[in-house]
Amino acid sequence: MTNKEVIERHLMAQSNAIHAERKTRSEAARMRFEAIAFIATLATCIATIVVVRESNARLDDLAPAQVPATTETLRPSFIAPVNPSQTAGAHLILDASTYADKYIGRMTASGITYRHSKPIAASNVHPLGARVSITYRGRTVYAVIEDRLAKRHSDRIDLSRSLWDALTNNAEPSIARDCKVMEVAR
Repeated sequence: MTNKEVIERHLMAQSNAIHAERKTRSEAARMRFEAIAFIATLATCIATIVVVRESNARLDDLAPAQVPATTETLRPSFIAPVNPSQTAGAHLILDASTYADKYIGRMTASGITYRHSKPIAASNVHPLGARVSITYRGRTVYAVIEDRLAKRHSDRIDLSRSLWDALTNNAEPSIARDCKVMEVAR
């Protein structure tokens, strides 16, 4: 074997060793990146679970509470959201409608997933998380405000299908005019 062949073999061995080391380093970096991505995904999942549990706790706590007596009745002529102190304890006269089927499974403004069976409502007038009572033709239902409407619907409240059925005695979805809405608690 000549000196030239020995040098070529030595250089080839060094090149192979450097390539193997780079491959090991890039694999370690890829594994670190995957671990960081997994931890970030896990943290997002945990945060989502916490938000959902808090929202469900608010829904579970929803019950006919002591409704403050008031004689004031308001019909909003503004594009909300308004200052919550303006609506606390006051009866608002709003039109009620129900969510369309296309919203099932979508996230609400507060971060929970919409289902027809949940006692939630969407309103631009009340703050998120507020508990409200809605009265229509002598029937009353209670809801938690978990979503928002388009700005043009400042005089409306959207109800989940279960609340709509309870309020209108299973009427076809449309608009229930002049419902009395009052914030019960936050």
